[in-house]
Amino acid sequence: TAAGMPFASYFHGYNATVRKCWEERCGRVAEDPAPDCFSGALVCQHGRTDCMVTTAWACAESMAGGGRASRYMPFVWCTARYFLAVTSGASFEARVRQCAAASSLDGPRLVACAAGPEGRALLDAQGRATVPHAGVPYVLVDGRELGDTHCVSCGDGIMHRVCSAARRRTGLDTPVCRATLGEG
Repeated sequence: TAAGMPFASYFHGYNATVRKCWEERCGRVAEDPAPDCFSGALVCQHGRTDCMVTTAWACAESMAGGGRASRYMPFVWCTARYFLAVTSGASFEARVRQCAAASSLDGPRLVACAAGPEGRALLDAQGRATVPHAGVPYVLVDGRELGDTHCVSCGDGIMHRVCSAARRRTGLDTPVCRATLGEG
């Protein structure tokens, strides 16, 4: 993580121009990525917590066998719920172990992955696979981009549409979606 960067913060805004440059030099369209694409300190938009937690998500997805969302999404939901509680390496490890146990994933293995080169390689691969996008939030549901309504949890907001699509497609119900849809 970048030295001196606060844990959970919104210090680094999304810059579509920088993202486009990175995409051309390092992303999916780069046939021969520049050698420095994935070297140096990892910098995440929302601070060190973002780097740590999203790396753990990449590890959980890998440990669950890739596309088996039903195996790793409970871990993602759990850690998202505790995102702002991650204020140190120790609190990160405690939350990862707690959420891994609640999700039937191997906590010690997940912590080791997220803190080591395996996690960094997984996160780098996800970064490289990310499609070009003009801004965030960028959400695809059933292969279609959802436009930003500028209201995350309004009746026509992204969260409502994502939760409704997830329920239709998987039949899964989550505490986050119940709360977002006003049911919990």
